[in-house]
Amino acid sequence: LDSTEVSACIGLLMELHHEQLISEKDTDGIAMERGSKEAILETVRKIAFREGFGALLADGQRAFAEKIGPKAVEKLDLVKGLAPHPYEFRAYHGTGLMQAVGHRGDPLPMRGSLLEFEWQNAPEWFQEGGQKMYGNAGAAIPSSYEGKATSAILSEHNALAVDSMGVCTWPYANFVFHTIDKAVRMLQLVTGKDWDVAHVLKIAERLRNLERMFDVRQGLTREHDSLPSKFFETPLAKGKYQGAVLDKAKFEKMKDEYYTLRGWDLKTGVPSAEKLAELRLST
Repeated sequence: LDSTEVSACIGLLMELHHEQLISEKDTDGIAMERGSKEAILETVRKIAFREGFGALLADGQRAFAEKIGPKAVEKLDLVKGLAPHPYEFRAYHGTGLMQAVGHRGDPLPMRGSLLEFEWQNAPEWFQEGGQKMYGNAGAAIPSSYEGKATSAILSEHNALAVDSMGVCTWPYANFVFHTIDKAVRMLQLVTGKDWDVAHVLKIAERLRNLERMFDVRQGLTREHDSLPSKFFETPLAKGKYQGAVLDKAKFEKMKDEYYTLRGWDLKTGVPSAEKLAELRLST
C-alpha cells in the first residue's frame, strides 16, 4: 500500500462524510468521522483486501468519487492522477514546483530544499545558504519564485543518486546535509570506485531524463505538470501563511526556467534530442 495515497483516500472519505455527500451506507456501516481510529484502520484493511467499499478505493480516489457523483469529484486534489504529498504548496513554492514537474508517483516530493521549511528559524542564514548553493537567496524564502528551478533540479538529482545507492534518502541526501558529499564518500569506501560528486550527479541527471521519457511515452505533456486549482484560486484561510496563494503566471515562469535548465522543450516538457544525446540516452 502507498501511504500517501491511502492517507488521501481516508481524508477524502472523511471530507465527503463531513460534507454529507456520503453516509454509512456508502462505507459498509462505518461512520467516517474525522479522526476516528476505527474508520482509519478498517479503511486500510478493506483497501488491502479489496473488500466492500475498499475494492473501489483500491482503484484510486477518482474511481470512488465518480461513483458518488460530481460533487464528490470536485473534492479531489490530484497531480497526474495521484494524491500530492501533504505539503502546503501555497506557502512553499519550490516544493510546489517539484510536486508539479515530478515523476508520477514519486515516493517523496523532493523538497526543493529544506531551506524553505527551515527559513523561518534563521532567515538571513538560510538565505545566505540559498545564495551559496543555488545562486539566489530567494531559493530559501518560501514565498519567493526565484531560484526554485535550480534548487529543484539539484534536489531531484540528490534524491535519485542516493536512491540508486540503496541507502535511505533521509540522512544522506539534501534532507539533512543539503548535499550528497557524505553519501558519495560512503560509495567510494564501499565500492573502491573513485567517482566524485559531479560524476554521481550526472548519473542522476540521466535517471531523471529517463524517468521523464517513460512518462512522455505514456502521454505526459506540460499541461500535466501542474497542481490542483485550489492552490491557485483559494487563499489559505488560517495559519502563519494565511492568505497565501500561488500566482499562476509566476508558477508557469518557474516551470519555464526549470525546463530551460533541464534542456526540455518549453511547450511540451519533452527532453530535447540534444539533451538526450548529451546523456547518451538517444535511440
